[in-house]
Formats: sequence, structure tokens, C-alpha cells
Amino acid sequence: MTTFYYLSTKTDFDLGSELLWRIARPKILADAAGDLTRKYFSSQKHPEREEYFVAITDTQTQYVNPDTVTNLQNPVSEQTALLEAYYPSAEVAAVKQTIIDAGGTRFNVQNIVPGRWVTTTREDLEADGWFDEPELA
Repeated sequence: MTTFYYLSTKTDFDLGSELLWRIARPKILADAAGDLTRKYFSSQKHPEREEYFVAITDTQTQYVNPDTVTNLQNPVSEQTALLEAYYPSAEVAAVKQTIIDAGGTRFNVQNIVPGRWVTTTREDLEADGWFDEPELA
């Protein structure tokens, strides 16, 4: 398993996380009683700056609700509008097709990471002070 690290804004990660969550639970479905979040992943804030990163493995997958496929095939659906608003126009068709092709099954999340997310490494994050060093007593 390989972990990929990405830098972007909190808003960008929050929107992307909700979009991924909504692929499995489109808004046409009522929220389940046990739902604790509407997010797929969380971001981590730099301890001293307003910068954020996420870590996504090459084995992370997301289930595609069949209703999502129906929604994405409708050019005026709310889900299509969210997807088109989130991804740059050059990426929309490929992302949409990845999700549609996986309808009722799962797809690898790495296949729909937006091109604007900046790839980094754990080593670079550590060197840049992203992880607080434990204090020794």
C-alpha cells in the first residue's frame, strides 16, 4: 500500500470530501440515522499556518450508488452540477466516466484526485513542520 499526500485549501478538501461521500449517498437518499458525517476524508492543518494536507492510499475505494450514475447521466442534476463546479472542465468527463463505469461497485479514489491538488511526500511534510514533535519530559 502506498500513501499519497496532497496539499490544497481546507475549502477545497472539504468540498472534495463531501463530493466523494455523496457518490455513495446521493442527496435523494435520506440520511441514515447512524450517519455521523458527510465527509469521506479529513484534512490536517499545519500547526503554524493556514495550510492543509490529506493522505490517500492507493487502495482507498468508494462505492458508487446506482442513483449517482442516474444523476450523473442527467446534465441538469444537482450531482452533475456539483461535479462540474468542483473539477476543472478538462477533468470533468474522465471523472464522470470513472464514476459511471463503477456504478453499483467501487472505484479507486486516486483515479479522481483533482489535478490542482499539489502532490508532496511525507518526508517533505515532516521537514516543513507539519507533525508536532512529541515533548519529552
